Amino acid sequence: MSCPRVRSSSCVFAVVLTVALGLAACGSGEGPTPTSPSASPAPTPSATPASPTTRASAAVAAPVVAASGEPSPSGWSCLGDPPDVAPGWRTEVAAVASSTPGALEKAMQGAQDKLRARVCVNADRDRAMSDACAFLASKIEPWKTGTNGKDTCASAVLKRQYVEEWERVVKDLDAFDRRLEASAKVLSEAATKARSAKSKGPGGAPRVALVAVYDDNDVDPKQNQLPGGRRADWLGSRLKARFSGGLVAAPKAWAQGQPLPADIDQVVVGRMWKRGAGDIPQVEVAWTGYGSDGREVVTSSGTFPEAAAPPPPKSVPPAVPTTDGLWLSMDSDHAGSICAGETTQLWLKSAEPLHVRVFDLWGTEGALLIFPEGGKSGLVAAGKTIPLGDEKGFEAVPLPGIEEERYLVVGAPTVAGLGKLAGLTSSCRLSPGDAARLHRGEGLPPGAKVAVTGYRLLSGSSCPKAPTPEHLEAMSKAIQRQPVCKL
Repeated sequence: MSCPRVRSSSCVFAVVLTVALGLAACGSGEGPTPTSPSASPAPTPSATPASPTTRASAAVAAPVVAASGEPSPSGWSCLGDPPDVAPGWRTEVAAVASSTPGALEKAMQGAQDKLRARVCVNADRDRAMSDACAFLASKIEPWKTGTNGKDTCASAVLKRQYVEEWERVVKDLDAFDRRLEASAKVLSEAATKARSAKSKGPGGAPRVALVAVYDDNDVDPKQNQLPGGRRADWLGSRLKARFSGGLVAAPKAWAQGQPLPADIDQVVVGRMWKRGAGDIPQVEVAWTGYGSDGREVVTSSGTFPEAAAPPPPKSVPPAVPTTDGLWLSMDSDHAGSICAGETTQLWLKSAEPLHVRVFDLWGTEGALLIFPEGGKSGLVAAGKTIPLGDEKGFEAVPLPGIEEERYLVVGAPTVAGLGKLAGLTSSCRLSPGDAARLHRGEGLPPGAKVAVTGYRLLSGSSCPKAPTPEHLEAMSKAIQRQPVCKL
């Protein structure tokens, strides 16, 4: 949904950007915590304080299996390794005074915490290691329990097959990082040539910006309409780290197909898609650099193990056929993601004078007309880039169950060319049926110009605090008060 930062008098929201219609500015509060790949649902917190290592790797917590009843009569007296541990397994043991309430559960929790800290030793120094460790930590199992009369002890194990798989994941990720280094070099060299051509001689270090990473499992650029997400942000951060001179901020109001700003030598777009099945599923990565000299350079970084990164998006909305000469873009500093609580701007540009209608799309049956407003015609001048928010832009607000938002613009040289959309001149929400058809790009006026953009929601420690639940509830009610569009 969009937080009220735009011109209007009543409040409306869409998926994650509040399309501004008049509520007070968004509040603050904790946003949702992203989950890690292969991790089990969050366990019930134990009474045992977490170790520093556990806190640093909170996203990779192993599932807590609460033992119950009396210690098993295994004959283990808590001395030495627990019985029946096979060669190559990793194990840890913890003991608690038998007089302690819940001693067996606390001992088992302690054993799992110790083993998790051991296998995730590098998780706090590298985001990728932290996410990859989630796979390994989720394989930790409770094992034998015992007692020596004074103490109750418990053990946890990690079987050899998972240790070996983990070692392969780490090896594959190291190889991928080396290929990322090579890709960064190819892109940087192309940017240097573009800068030299522009300045007609050596012009210093090239200025390169990463504008988007698409994680929609499609290599066709025309199908890439929704960038960002946790995995896209993870991949973008790894590429940035491979540029020795660093990267500059993504240019504002730029859309693919338009000339680059004068102070940018190259913009980079990344794409990834799943590559077949195997013992360890892999994800293919390719980068395209668009230079200020008009040249494109494509470089592949090979594959990375799927288990080494955050999970992919839960869904990929259907691509809507687009046309040339109409651009819609959204500012992002996170490879196409927007942080919950972050302010951004939505931009529109047309190569010719057009009457346009701009819709905010979320879920599968949510749609809201956000432009024009106040009964205006929605005429956009040729060659002029206009913001669809005010000078403060929009603020991203999380909506439960929705992790992405798209914007679709439909344009025609005349009002009549907009067909049944011509009568929509003020904010309104589409019926579920009409919205679903719009999501699929169905029923658009013949010959209309169409452009689409969007973003995926990002949350975490690097993002500002998200709005409070009370604010979200108020905005949910606000959209329900919006009139239904009459088509």
